[in-house]
Amino acid sequence: MERVYSIEKNEKGKLEKILSENPYDKLSFARVEYVIKEKDRIYLYINADEEFFKFAEEKLKEIQSFKRESEEKEREIIEEIKKEREDSVSGFGGIFG
Repeated sequence: MERVYSIEKNEKGKLEKILSENPYDKLSFARVEYVIKEKDRIYLYINADEEFFKFAEEKLKEIQSFKRESEEKEREIIEEIKKEREDSVSGFGGIFG
């Protein structure tokens, strides 16, 4: 399951603090796939299960500007992340291929 959230740029420090908390806990951002994208806002892409999303949304509510993005914006950010991955994999293959 994939979701995209966003926060205001001036709250990036709060986001980084939450993402680095308790890396050894069962429910920890360190145990799931996430990507941060900076644009007009800071976008946080997460790929995890439903249980983790409940935990994540509770933690991220500590950030005043936190919001889940619209389906359209989620698709846009997810496509961009997947394209970047494909481009980096093909570039990496060129080095060793």
